[in-house]
Amino acid sequence: MKKLVGALVLAAVAAAMALPARAQNATIDVYSGRGQTADEAFFADFVSTTSIEVNRTENTGPATLEALRNEGADSPADVVLLDGIALLAQAEAEGLLQPLRSDALQAAVPAALRAAPDGEGATAWFGFARNARIVVYQGEQVDAADVDSYLKLASERNRGKLCMAGAHTPANLGLIAAVIEHEGSAGARRWLSGVKANLARAPEGSDTDQIRAVLAGTCKIALVGQADLARLMQSDVRSDRDAARALAVSFPNQGSWGTHVDVSGAALARHAKHPAQAREFLHYLASAQGQNLFANGNNDWPVVRKFRFDNPELKTLLGAREDFKADATALARIARQLGAARQMAEQVGFDRSQRP
Repeated sequence: MKKLVGALVLAAVAAAMALPARAQNATIDVYSGRGQTADEAFFADFVSTTSIEVNRTENTGPATLEALRNEGADSPADVVLLDGIALLAQAEAEGLLQPLRSDALQAAVPAALRAAPDGEGATAWFGFARNARIVVYQGEQVDAADVDSYLKLASERNRGKLCMAGAHTPANLGLIAAVIEHEGSAGARRWLSGVKANLARAPEGSDTDQIRAVLAGTCKIALVGQADLARLMQSDVRSDRDAARALAVSFPNQGSWGTHVDVSGAALARHAKHPAQAREFLHYLASAQGQNLFANGNNDWPVVRKFRFDNPELKTLLGAREDFKADATALARIARQLGAARQMAEQVGFDRSQRP
């Protein structure tokens, strides 16, 4: 009997080892620093499409990086989701991500929207959704010509009219880094000092808070991400929808280097325990359904150029345009200026601005 039991055990172990990788490791851990409720549909569809289950840990972007640091090699994270090059580049620089080589992802995601390849041709992170840094304003009180470029936000004509979240938010750090890249350190410092002088109140809150401040008359101009305005346009509260749709919108720098675009991105975690399934997750993000649910579902534009989705709110923001001119500079190049951007924000005391 003992011999029979032993033989059965050995047979069971052999059978388990012969199972496909997906059957043995059918669950991945995703650390998300996004906090997007619309991602629920995306995750559900991924599970349905691939039969790979997902354990998801939601947190802020900085807290997600802190968890990866503290857990080290013991981290269960297989995939990391982050909003903005400020966080993606920081995770890359700290060695929290695992670069990968994928011909499919390199063909799908434009080079300007992913990390620069390392010495072995591997890429640390890929952008999968584009978010433009736009200007919303009271069209009856602000001349469109005064907000058609980022530099004009520092003009004296806009004194006391501007609302903006803190300079150290990932989205605004990315924009400051882009201005440094295009205008040089001295030009960017003059610009940031001018923007600070034009604030109607001290920097505070989220991009949605800035939009509400314009609607309330606290300020006349706000610098925000297009997804925040689109979400307000979809609000269940009719007064919010109507007010948001009444705001004027500018895609800055259409006559020069283009509107700054940041990305929401994904990467393999440095100590991923299920790298094959994690890669499949990234490949799904670049698929038509993945782009529709991850990008379009959050009112972002897709990164895969061949995909076009019907999003009424984004069409409304574009107005008569078919599209807008986006800054073509590689985000990996702009990311090199992030350290200078942080230092500049501190030196001009941007987040310490005081207004009556």
